[in-house]
Amino acid sequence: MPSVLAGIPYLTDHFFMGMYSNNKVNSIASLLKSKGYYSAFYHGALNGSMGFLNFSKLAGYQDYYGLDEY
Repeated sequence: MPSVLAGIPYLTDHFFMGMYSNNKVNSIASLLKSKGYYSAFYHGALNGSMGFLNFSKLAGYQDYYGLDEY
């Protein structure tokens, strides 16, 4: 998710587990949000699995829909 949506390459550790995981990032969602667009992230697994819930909020998505919402 960080690679595809925010251009953060996978180096040796997952972004979610690294020391930079709380840094502000630009993503397609955050850039479009500044232009007035709405974005939501849909994930078919358990809510919060793989750190997607936290990263979606960090990346600027207004809403997250995981398995609990399906």
